[in-house]
Amino acid sequence: MLSRYGIGQARASSSSSAAFSRWSTRSNLSTFSSLQQRQSTAITRTGTAFTEYQQNSFDEDDDDEVVSVCSGTSESSDHDITLPTHFLGTRVHRPAVAEMQRASEATNPTRQNQLVVDPTTRTPLDDDRPPSPWKNSSTKQKIIKELKDATSDIHLQIGRYTTEDFSDVNFKHIRSTYAPRYKHNLFRENLKRILRHLLNSTGPFKADEDEGIDPWTSKKKRSKAWHLLYELRMNKETNNDLNNMTVEQIWESNSLFKQYPLQDFKKYSKDMEKSTAKQRAAIEQEEKDFEKQCNDIPHNEVTDRGEPFWYIHPAKSLLMEDVESGLAYEIKPVALRDTKEEYQQFKLKTFRKHVDQEKERQRAAPYWRHKRNIAARQKIEEERSEMRRQWTVDQMGEIFGSIKVN
Repeated sequence: MLSRYGIGQARASSSSSAAFSRWSTRSNLSTFSSLQQRQSTAITRTGTAFTEYQQNSFDEDDDDEVVSVCSGTSESSDHDITLPTHFLGTRVHRPAVAEMQRASEATNPTRQNQLVVDPTTRTPLDDDRPPSPWKNSSTKQKIIKELKDATSDIHLQIGRYTTEDFSDVNFKHIRSTYAPRYKHNLFRENLKRILRHLLNSTGPFKADEDEGIDPWTSKKKRSKAWHLLYELRMNKETNNDLNNMTVEQIWESNSLFKQYPLQDFKKYSKDMEKSTAKQRAAIEQEEKDFEKQCNDIPHNEVTDRGEPFWYIHPAKSLLMEDVESGLAYEIKPVALRDTKEEYQQFKLKTFRKHVDQEKERQRAAPYWRHKRNIAARQKIEEERSEMRRQWTVDQMGEIFGSIKVN
């Protein structure tokens, strides 16, 4: 009897366990499916809300709208956004966007008042903003400043022109570089007027009248008196003449020196004497070293191709004159070579290359900074030489004028 009761109890317990197992499995599956569905819904709502938040935050028409993510609402009634505060059972931490935006506006200008500028040309890129009037615009003053600068790249886009012929002027490139906000047809006429002033040395390019006394020397400019005294000290003959004169006599020797007070000129003369002495000594040492090197390494008479060296040959200077006069453009190199015996010492192939190189050099030299600097130094040296010659003539005139004829 007891055994039957035990067997029945065991069967009942086994059946209950199986039923509980089936119920537990169904319950777990249902719970897991419900959890998955809730997670998917939360992810979808979060993505949709974040997309709407981005669109509303960066919409140019609604720049003043501030979205409060912490509260899950928007200050605008047209965009109601509700973002979940929990995700997969975890609380989502979001910064206060409104506070961040207010802090950003306190340190940076608003996008409506912010002007976007091209970092290369420093010109506004906002085409919706109308350009300022041309008469007093900073663009006009910048172009005039660039034209006054002989080393500016704007001269590469101008070339040769007359008061009526502007065919070589690259208006398109100049406008895109300096005045992109102005209309092309209006800018073209405005630039023509500026170029006419530049050609005639009128308007903003009119030579300024000298007012007062020029400073003896500055960072950008040296006075004529400085150049004259420098040339006199660097020349061996006139330097010996100055050494035999007192500072007062040097000051009295030229009106350029007498512009400055005698006490100031004494200091200028002393400094010039010291600096030029060092320069003369350095130049003499370089000449000795160069002469020694030339003696140690003699120069060949002809090149490896059996032709003379062009850079020391008289044909080089003759070709420069023919290109400058226009003869090299009127006839071909083969005919130009027959005009002078110096040209015939070179092969036709070699001579033709030198002709092309000289043409290109004279066309592009005015726009090369290095060449322009060399030309400017040569011009200054010529002016110094002329002032030195005039000073020597004046001194000789005073000497002969002081001689009494019986």
